[in-house]
Amino acid sequence: MSFTLSIKNAPWGSVIWDACYGPPPAAEICSPLLGLSEVWNCPYNPYGATDLRIGVYDSNWNVKHSGTNLGPIHDGKDYIYDCSSGVLSEIIPESEFRNISIDSIEPTEVEVGDTVRITARVEHRGAGQTATIYAAIGIQGLWFDEILYGQRAWSFAQSSGWEDYYPWVDILITSAIASGVYDAYVKVKAPLLVSPTVRDCITIVAVPTEPEFRGFAIEEYIK
Repeated sequence: MSFTLSIKNAPWGSVIWDACYGPPPAAEICSPLLGLSEVWNCPYNPYGATDLRIGVYDSNWNVKHSGTNLGPIHDGKDYIYDCSSGVLSEIIPESEFRNISIDSIEPTEVEVGDTVRITARVEHRGAGQTATIYAAIGIQGLWFDEILYGQRAWSFAQSSGWEDYYPWVDILITSAIASGVYDAYVKVKAPLLVSPTVRDCITIVAVPTEPEFRGFAIEEYIK
């Protein structure tokens, strides 16, 4: 378990830097001396320490900048310290998605005029983003022959770790699709991430063209 720390905007003339946290001297954990572009990969869990100290020096060991009482710092995170502002920030990766799939389809048997709700499951991490979730009904062959589709914008919050989301899309069943059994898939449009196809998951029921009756019986007879 560990965290990483780097610095930026060091004062002119700076050459090296180091960092420590924990009460000195017995429990103090310190980095080696590092070049300005080097990253400290601390191998220890900081347990939310709020006493991080950073020193920046010139080639003669003169202090060019110092930061104290920085934090909290947590295990598994990446941090960068801005010497010009004195602010320690967590590094948030770019927005990315993984492991998209269809979580549920409701209802699975429909007729023209009904609406199918396809719910996806997808993991997201990184910067917050609004992405378009797209779902389609059709037939999977060498490629997916889409017949009906729907799409919807979803907001994904900033997160440094992977988070599960269950976005859904409604698809109106129109006369463009014939009765039968169909496949479905979902995707994030940008950055593109496509789910596996779920086969034979939606049944379109034909509406009778002639009136039909059933359950005909005499309920009461009066003489």
